[in-house]
Amino acid sequence: MSYMWVGSADADVGGNFDVAGTARLRGKHVDVDDRCGDASLSSSADGINWGTSGGTDCAIGRVNGQEVGGRDIARQHLPDEGWLKRQLRANVNINDNCNAYWNGNSINFYTSGGGCANLGEISGVVAHEWGHGMDANGAAGGISRPSGEGIADLYAALYDGTSCIGRGGLSSICNLKGDRCKFSLGCDGVRDIDYMNHNSERPHTMSWARSKCGDSVHCKGHVYSEAVWSLYKRELPAIGYDDLTALELTTYLLYKAADNVAVWYTENGSAPNGGCGGNSGYKAFLVADDNDGNHLTCSSLWPYLNLNTDMKAIYNAFAKQEIACNDIERQDTGCADSPELAPSVNAASGDKRVTLTWTEVNNARSYDVMRAEGGCEKGKVKVANVQSGTGTLRLLTDTGLKNGFEYCYLIVPKGASASCYGKVSTKIQVTPGVSQLPVTPPPTPVPTPRPTSRPTPRPTPIPTPRPTFRPTPVPTSLPTPIPTPRPTPIPTNPPTPNPSVQPTPIPTVPPTPIPTSPPFGSSTTVCNTAAAEKIFRLDLDYDDDVASQISWKVNQFDITSETFVDYEASGAS
Repeated sequence: MSYMWVGSADADVGGNFDVAGTARLRGKHVDVDDRCGDASLSSSADGINWGTSGGTDCAIGRVNGQEVGGRDIARQHLPDEGWLKRQLRANVNINDNCNAYWNGNSINFYTSGGGCANLGEISGVVAHEWGHGMDANGAAGGISRPSGEGIADLYAALYDGTSCIGRGGLSSICNLKGDRCKFSLGCDGVRDIDYMNHNSERPHTMSWARSKCGDSVHCKGHVYSEAVWSLYKRELPAIGYDDLTALELTTYLLYKAADNVAVWYTENGSAPNGGCGGNSGYKAFLVADDNDGNHLTCSSLWPYLNLNTDMKAIYNAFAKQEIACNDIERQDTGCADSPELAPSVNAASGDKRVTLTWTEVNNARSYDVMRAEGGCEKGKVKVANVQSGTGTLRLLTDTGLKNGFEYCYLIVPKGASASCYGKVSTKIQVTPGVSQLPVTPPPTPVPTPRPTSRPTPRPTPIPTPRPTFRPTPVPTSLPTPIPTPRPTPIPTNPPTPNPSVQPTPIPTVPPTPIPTSPPFGSSTTVCNTAAAEKIFRLDLDYDDDVASQISWKVNQFDITSETFVDYEASGAS
């Protein structure tokens, strides 16, 4: 398990350790209190094997509390956030059902029953409850208004790679105040924040929330969570972003913006201007997208937001939910000299490591190396930022990985500022292992692709695989070949054909050997959607319309209980 304490040392991100000792379900990031009992194992020559189980609750082997992976994603965007550096308490297998909650200090999960799974075993629910802690400890301070449920849903959605929040948590299809989730899509989570996945296929706007939501904070959260999901899935693609690039840009904007939001929208605002408040979600997104960095906060230097890369896309997403603002002209200035081409990436694996090489692209100042665990659709952690340099290839080795576990990588070229995203590389999936061959760099680097016309093709292509370097172009016509058994090889520097002059026979020259296999071997693979192993094993949320028993403990964990529908007094649920 990532970062688990083993004896007196921490395991690394791959769960590797090099000391003997006893391991428990706790580490520098998470301390799991399992009400089924404290699980522990001693290390051996074979490492530590917690085993597997097809059961749930206590029968799952007491490993349903695991590292909250959203922390690593958040820290790459908010490296100075103090809360992210503290250990988080997670109470699991609480003897009740159909709920999970954040109580201001810990995340808490009930056992299965009452039509609900053990929500501590559902990735999206764990991410949602962790998201409440992230919201409560942001720069704006406290749970955001009018609802902190939307931002917790967004953290979960962008981590899990799905708009269905807490998929697998319920025994029925989700329902939002009578607007049911489409049965054909099968969202058995607590909510779906893509309005196109509901029967109405219409945004749940500020006006809709006033008439339908009442006091339900989960319902009100849909107003702005749908705006951000639409930015990712519809508005950014409408201006040319591919899905991978749109996801990484939306994730960046969300973490940068949400940390400063106090009130996402004004409930009694005038449509579509419900986002005109000084610290609204709409204005926070524009600040995050401002690419010349001359702003301080939304309220102090709002008129100076003069270089927004994607302002129209952000406006459209929020305006459709009636929570944008018309107090500034909408314009997209773009990023000057931003990367235009996607890097070409290769990967090879070794013992607990993966080595990546990729082509330089024009106008890239640096490259973010991103890694996902448990499937390419998952949220991605930034492994490193590699500066652009001389030559045509960049190289990075990612270490401390788990052998036999599949990782997904992509490369993000960046322009002059953090919000200037170039086209993201294709996804590449790699599994480290001791049997893999080490990486050997190609003898000649692959040049940066350029949008130039291709040379005239050869009359007869050479059947040998293409080398990694660009060969000298073959002229469009060749001299008459010498009959067998003395074939005329391709000249390395053939003269320019002249139709008025007979070509001089070319002496026999041995052809340059062409490599018979690509330099990276056979370890490069194409990403598929098979998930390997869930990173989140603690998860949760509950339905608006189902009253739930909430329990939490203080100090020695004497239990106090109360029945409620929407818990918000000391945080959110």
